Amino acid sequence: TNKKEIPASAIEAIKQAQTNGHKVYLCSGRTILEMKPFLHLELDGYICAAGGQIHQDNQIIFDYTFAKEDVDALMKFANEHNMNLKIETDHGSYLDPVTYDIFMRYLNFTTTQEMDDYHFYPLTQKVDRVGKMSIFYQNEKDVDILEQQFPEYSFPKIPVKKEGMYYPAVECSHKTVNKGKAVEKVMAYNNASMEHSIGIGDSLNDTELIKTAAVGIAMGNASKEIKEHADYITTDVDKDGIYNAFKHFEII
Repeated sequence: TNKKEIPASAIEAIKQAQTNGHKVYLCSGRTILEMKPFLHLELDGYICAAGGQIHQDNQIIFDYTFAKEDVDALMKFANEHNMNLKIETDHGSYLDPVTYDIFMRYLNFTTTQEMDDYHFYPLTQKVDRVGKMSIFYQNEKDVDILEQQFPEYSFPKIPVKKEGMYYPAVECSHKTVNKGKAVEKVMAYNNASMEHSIGIGDSLNDTELIKTAAVGIAMGNASKEIKEHADYITTDVDKDGIYNAFKHFEII
């Protein structure tokens, strides 16, 4: 996030792991279009939208979209509770004016063309093929009500933080969809046993990934909750965390 560079040690670790016969996937809350800055890594697959879509072998091997009536109901709830939205689809993300401004500043963009290049568009139309929503809130009690009114959805907190700015948000996904279930789907697709799976994460939406993979690794800079679920804690991402984790488990 924030246009930070991927550590050279992480890229080296990934390439070595692949050379050693391992498959490496990027598992993110981002849509496939938002993953553009990472596609050059030539990974074995991409888990997008916090498990909502999986890409491998130049095809989509899993694809979940919200029911239209759920999208309408969630948007109505957000509007009534002064919440702001980023509605994520496989053809772009749609943001209301407040959220559009948040991401302009969060990503250091100065022109709307940069947002278009990132496939971020103003929320001015009906949106179809919704895979995930990010909902920004002002009042924590509204999140409690949201969870009560939409019990079939999960709402892990994903605070958008940067120097001088903080926007609390939740990531809305159907409870049948998460990064952990995506790992199970990837392993099944590859006819591989779950005992050979390793998950590495740092934020709350990585909880199911860490818990589901046979080995769950938390980055040194991970949230406290993630570290509590992890089997192993590596160093920070910018202190060779990926490389050190791969070394520790003899992947490289």
